[in-house]
Amino acid sequence: MSAYGHGPTAREQQVIDLKEQGLEVSDIAQALNLSERYVRQVLQALFAPKVGGWQKAAQSGSANLLAALRRHHPDRCARGAWS
Repeated sequence: MSAYGHGPTAREQQVIDLKEQGLEVSDIAQALNLSERYVRQVLQALFAPKVGGWQKAAQSGSANLLAALRRHHPDRCARGAWS
């Protein structure tokens, strides 16, 4: 999560630890003398889903496959069946 991708820094780990204790972003920021923006960035980096290139391609490929199935088999592929 650090800038170099080798796990969280000591400061980032402090943010994570306080969040695990149930503190809100504003409380964490105040306790560690950080900005709320920085705390949110740390938490987003930790919990945000990572969508790489292959995942985006798979998503668009699935959408294209579904569209092709609907085109070629309209009688079998009602709009609500595979959404």
